[in-house]
Amino acid sequence: MVIYIEACESGSMFEGVMPKDLDIYVTTASNAQESSWGTYCPG
Repeated sequence: MVIYIEACESGSMFEGVMPKDLDIYVTTASNAQESSWGTYCPG
């Protein structure tokens, strides 16, 4: 399972929550202390 979250301080949602023995990969757009934003750049 892969989980991706794009939100400000989204890294805080998974800090110390996910057990190491599960086969789950979590990635976030920012860590627990930084802002993040999506940008649309038309080609």
